Amino acid sequence: MISFFRVSTFYKYIFLFLLFVGLRLPVLLLDVPWLLPEWKWILVGERMSRGFILYAEIWDNTAPLSALVYQGLYGLFGANQLAYQLLSTLLIFIQAVMFSEILKGRYIYSDLTLVPALLYLVLMSVFPDFYILSPALLANTFLLIVLRYAFLHIAERRRYNSVFEIGAYLGIATLFYFPSIALLFAVSLSFLSFTSTKLRDYLLMFFSFIFPIFIAFLVFFMSNSEYDFYLSYIQSVFYLRPIFYISPFGLLLIFAPALILSLWHLFRTSQHSRFTNYQSSCQTIVVFWLVFSVLSIFLDSEVSVYSLIPAVPALVFLMTHLFLMLKNTLLKEILFLGVLVVSMYFCYSTVFKTYLQVPIPWQGWQLYSFKIPTDRLLAAKHPMSEQFKGKKILVLGGNVGYYLQAKVASPYLNWRLSQRHFEKMNQYYDIKTQVYRNIFQNSHQDTPEYIIDVNGTAEKFFKELPLGEVKYQKIEGKKNIYQRRQD
Repeated sequence: MISFFRVSTFYKYIFLFLLFVGLRLPVLLLDVPWLLPEWKWILVGERMSRGFILYAEIWDNTAPLSALVYQGLYGLFGANQLAYQLLSTLLIFIQAVMFSEILKGRYIYSDLTLVPALLYLVLMSVFPDFYILSPALLANTFLLIVLRYAFLHIAERRRYNSVFEIGAYLGIATLFYFPSIALLFAVSLSFLSFTSTKLRDYLLMFFSFIFPIFIAFLVFFMSNSEYDFYLSYIQSVFYLRPIFYISPFGLLLIFAPALILSLWHLFRTSQHSRFTNYQSSCQTIVVFWLVFSVLSIFLDSEVSVYSLIPAVPALVFLMTHLFLMLKNTLLKEILFLGVLVVSMYFCYSTVFKTYLQVPIPWQGWQLYSFKIPTDRLLAAKHPMSEQFKGKKILVLGGNVGYYLQAKVASPYLNWRLSQRHFEKMNQYYDIKTQVYRNIFQNSHQDTPEYIIDVNGTAEKFFKELPLGEVKYQKIEGKKNIYQRRQD
């Protein structure tokens, strides 16, 4: 496979596309359960398509440009999971070709090769997270452009000041996925190490980075929701601790083959480098990129495998160097086959729930299921989901899976953002009034027909808002579900 795609020709793009579709087809044909973050993004798009304003009337920290994309896609496809998967498949293939062309255009490798595109498609099929149209995937398109301009900026033969473009595209990427901001430090550190970039250029890059975010601020300012934009999108980074849907060890295990091969290449390079100064500088930039893209997950409030999408181009970059440097053709094919098999195993075993049983010697040869736990990642329906079908409900808790067959009532979609608001009701009268209006008197007539008290906060909720106790009553035999009374 590596030998076939080593040399780039047009007709091989067709084989590359067919290979990618073949890898994904078993999952695309299956009715895969919704992932919690995926379903939350659908809910954001659904509410925005109904005329609600992001952050002011939809309490969530989804990036504004991603939310705009979800709004448009919901208007076209509704909650059709296959449509979103097909769009993500198309976008990933475009990114793979785009990344390959960037590397060929910058003469990073001695060969004009399609290996980067091949490896990119394989790594982007490693887990069901990569089948969804996530904000990280949307932002990655612009991050690839940033890499292109970073390579161009340090080029030996042509000195081109591309700091404005780098800042602007990083700003746009941040409006799709906030943790992209971490790559600004990776680029800045790279330029400090390898270029004579002046202070005014760094200031220009920072200005062009801030400019798209400032435009977004003005848009929300025109709808009197600029403070909500600041609270939910920017300030939330400082008080929302990351929730790991997949454990850090699971993330490491999924990317272990790619990481091992990348480190192997770096070790070989440190022993005997065969690269030009420009190629060595590009590799160091990519190492900085890899480090900061991994650290960026701590800027995300909900961490899963998709959070590491910005790291995939760096891993592909380093792995490609290794495959092109190795002279043993059989070894290259075996290594690639190993990466492919491991990637497909993690994806297919998770989707089809068929796991490899590994005997553990120190536990009496007891069989251990080699799998990545996904219990926290999958959206689980409420036992009474059929009764809630098509109804407007309010969930006082973090499980958005309860909205799978229902509609979101009130702005309080993201419970972790809303919880801080509810906790201050007994301290500030104006917050209590705002909560009351958001739930019972909003202009969109979005009053919930059911309230599901997941975290046991309803009693305090009704105590602070006495009128709610009059309008709602407990369903018999269901201590945490309240139904609106029919007047």
